Amino acid sequence: GKRSVFSIVIVMIWAAYSYVESELMTNAFFVSRLDDTLQGDSSGRDWIYSMTISKWSDMNLFQQIFGGGGYYSAVLLNIKGHNDWIELLLDCGLIGVSAYIYFYVASIKSLKKTTKSNYKSMFISSIAILLMKSFFSMGYESIELWFGIWMGFALYKTHEDRIPKKGKAFNNKQIAIVK
Repeated sequence: GKRSVFSIVIVMIWAAYSYVESELMTNAFFVSRLDDTLQGDSSGRDWIYSMTISKWSDMNLFQQIFGGGGYYSAVLLNIKGHNDWIELLLDCGLIGVSAYIYFYVASIKSLKKTTKSNYKSMFISSIAILLMKSFFSMGYESIELWFGIWMGFALYKTHEDRIPKKGKAFNNKQIAIVK
């Protein structure tokens, strides 16, 4: 339950800290990028963010609501947004951003309906990874196959007890016959 979620959060924080500490000790590029960022050089992300707001406010109402279409952010900015939220705002408008928010809200709500803590932790960690990635790179656009399988398996296992065994769904005997 809550104890296992807390334990996973602690392990994730420790793993992130250990990774950053390791990178600080061994990766000169990482250290230089960190120094640049602390001195105000954010690889142009501040420009991208301000241009996104400017370009979005210049769009007509229809485009603000529904977006400009696939890769519209790259057309407007001449560069990818490096952030899911920026990509969605320009490509899919407020509808796309709302749908992405709903994805995370629905994922969290679905976890309240399960008691399988080991798979629940697996699903929580996959949602957390995807959410963190969404702020720095194209998370939804570049989900690796293994990650999608892992996330889908965790979601299935957390809701396995809610899947009907008789009626419209296959039961174990029907699956054995199909094999």
